[in-house]
Amino acid sequence: MTATPPPSGRVPAGPVTGPAAIRTVGLTKRYGSVTAVDGIELDVPPGDIYGFLGPNGSGKTTTVRMLLGLVLPTAGTVEVLGARIPKHARSVLHRVGALVEAPAAYGHLGARANLSIMDAAGPGGSRRTRRARIDQALEQVGLAGVGRRPVKAYSLGMRQRLGIAAALLRKPDLLILDEPTNGLDPRGIQEIRRLLLDLNASAGTTIFLSSHLLAEVEHLCKRVGVVDRGRLVLQDSLAALRAPTGSVVLRTPDPEWAVGVLDGDLRERSGDRLVVRATDPAELNARLVGHGIRITELTEQRRTLEEVVLAATTGSSDRVDAAVPPTVGPRAEVLATDDSAWDRPPAGPPVPLPTRPARDTFSWPAGRDTPEPGPGWQPSRSEPARSEPARSEPARSEPARSEPARSEPARSEPARPEPVRPAPDDRRPGQSQPGLGSQPSRSGSAQPPDGRSQPGPGWQPSPSDSAQPPDDAEVDPGGSAADRAGSDQPEARSEESA
Repeated sequence: MTATPPPSGRVPAGPVTGPAAIRTVGLTKRYGSVTAVDGIELDVPPGDIYGFLGPNGSGKTTTVRMLLGLVLPTAGTVEVLGARIPKHARSVLHRVGALVEAPAAYGHLGARANLSIMDAAGPGGSRRTRRARIDQALEQVGLAGVGRRPVKAYSLGMRQRLGIAAALLRKPDLLILDEPTNGLDPRGIQEIRRLLLDLNASAGTTIFLSSHLLAEVEHLCKRVGVVDRGRLVLQDSLAALRAPTGSVVLRTPDPEWAVGVLDGDLRERSGDRLVVRATDPAELNARLVGHGIRITELTEQRRTLEEVVLAATTGSSDRVDAAVPPTVGPRAEVLATDDSAWDRPPAGPPVPLPTRPARDTFSWPAGRDTPEPGPGWQPSRSEPARSEPARSEPARSEPARSEPARSEPARSEPARPEPVRPAPDDRRPGQSQPGLGSQPSRSGSAQPPDGRSQPGPGWQPSPSDSAQPPDDAEVDPGGSAADRAGSDQPEARSEESA
């Protein structure tokens, strides 16, 4: 049978550069100044289960979209099943089943109606076998008895199963799955794992799997690639990445004796767990048992996939920490837990405490009468007089109170006898007649010029002397309280002068 040549201007579909199921060379994608994918070179052979790992924001989903022709690369080339993407995507995409992020479906329709619409889109879906293929796909993912229930009533796990059924509808040669077990419970994860392993073993389906569940990747994948910040930093077989490290992990109830026997081969100790440098676990076991040391566990040390990924990546790109403000001035001193700055004297000379000058005088508050100073009082010179600002208080208007008039009975006072005045010649012993140019003492009282006593020329009454009342005035021997207070003061001064 002679092969028909292809029409002019068309490139035949099929492998053109080798048998690789997926191959990228210098694959790059930029969004403005942001480089999402930077020169990734993938190599996935046919029949392989490839795990595509990396932190969030590292470019995994963008790479998957470029493999399917949903996003155009900025630079580099993509080959899927031997055909260039996106130039020859129509010729090979019907052989590719894909699930990218969350599956999409019409909520008001059931599972079979949605799968019928998806199968009718694009070439490769035969109408005669559509119903049988839909029933088989639903049975594979565990949705055979879903009936006509609309998709909007499905749980997250049921929608995820429906998306996997849509990827299996055409019996693809390549499955590209992005987080296929998202939303599934442990039993559902186990069912999908068995389904993928069965497809790979029975039909030779190549599976390109992107997931954060490293334990599932260890159970499923044969080769892994680790991407970090848009770059492929690691690509190797899982067996090579988890190869023995050259150490043996053992547990013994006699750790002290084991340490003495192992000498310098001990790498790490944590209780009864010992990590020993040894290439042959059987020889190490015989050596320890020969010295009477009991062994409860002995295994080769291997790195887990989690340790491999964490060692190859730098961090999650979707984490945005708050900016730390720069330190201004001297740095704060870091103290130990048992040390305190209060227990130590400050550096440098001691700082004197502020003092207040002693107050020698006492200032009475405003509004109170200042008492008369006592004998020998002198004003203080230590501080000047303080003038307090006048306080203006608003006038308070009180309502007038009308009180009934009180009638008091008239009081009759007995007649008071007039005091006997001494004659002009009756003077005290030792008192002399004032002469010319003499002035009377301040303690004395001024005598009115009534002819009985004539003062000399130049005589003036003292301002502090009180005038004698006229002869015809009535003199109250008791007097008022103000008169008694005024009359007692000159006598006190005269006693002090005496």
